[in-house]
Amino acid sequence: MKIKNYFFVLLGIIFLSKMVSAQGQIIGAYPTMDGGFENSTVGAVASNALSSATGLQSTAWTTSSSGLAYVKSTLGGGATPRTGSKCLSYMSSASTKRIQSPTAGNGLVQSATSQVVQFYYRTPGTTAPACSVQVAAGSDAYFVATSNKSVLTSTPATNNAWVKAWATCTSTTSAASPKYGIEIVRFVNGAADTVSIDDVVMYPGTVADTTAPDIATTPVRTTATEF
Repeated sequence: MKIKNYFFVLLGIIFLSKMVSAQGQIIGAYPTMDGGFENSTVGAVASNALSSATGLQSTAWTTSSSGLAYVKSTLGGGATPRTGSKCLSYMSSASTKRIQSPTAGNGLVQSATSQVVQFYYRTPGTTAPACSVQVAAGSDAYFVATSNKSVLTSTPATNNAWVKAWATCTSTTSAASPKYGIEIVRFVNGAADTVSIDDVVMYPGTVADTTAPDIATTPVRTTATEF
């Protein structure tokens, strides 16, 4: 009987692990923004000149112009994500373009509040992207103006290492209802080399969260009981 019970426990663990895997990563204060790209379709990111229409949810990452960004996966051998199996690759461009996240839930991003936009980026070699990066936060996806952005002035080459970047910005003000917040990463004057992006998150605050996770404790062995 004990062997039988252990068998069912093992099946349960496998089932739960597959459920978690299918749901993708849960990161940041607004997990529907899919900052780990685990729920994104591999391939070219669709273009959308505007962030999103007022009152409508967006469930996918978009770019301000086509042919700029691609979601890549380790399954196809085309990526080395920081976490998970997917990341986003931003291609070289001669002009200022942006990538836009899926939206947060209705009303979750409050108007006129300080938000931290944080992400990790990676360059394939010692050539710097040669661009500055701007981030923006919107309480309503349609209203993200240049006055609501913050500039990261330096994005040095990382030589295949993942480097953390972050900045604070004040979310836009909107009285629309419903309203779905958004985060934006904007590359100014293009990039001299391909830049990979992963683990893009946004959360209320004025400084980046640098608190280390709790130290794992020693697991306690328990004895399975028979049914």
